[in-house]
Amino acid sequence: MSAEARQEVIAALQQLRAEWAAGPPGRWENLTIPEYLDAMAAWLESYEQAFISTGRPVPADGWTIFASAVRAAAINEQQLPDALCRGGIRPAA
Repeated sequence: MSAEARQEVIAALQQLRAEWAAGPPGRWENLTIPEYLDAMAAWLESYEQAFISTGRPVPADGWTIFASAVRAAAINEQQLPDALCRGGIRPAA
């Protein structure tokens, strides 16, 4: 696991916290801790398919996967590709 990928997790957490600075973000679907954790667990159960279905390579680094899970748990599925791209994961060429 790379130090760069670990920093990606930290940046994702800081980004999500910043989104709450003015109250619940409008783009978030899972606004309570239980909803957020349930969504994260569900995403992690099938994360490979989340990447494959959006044309992205499945990352091998656990930090990268976790950073994506942190972002994905906050939003609905239609916003997922955009959230993954903001996290530095780009579509496969």
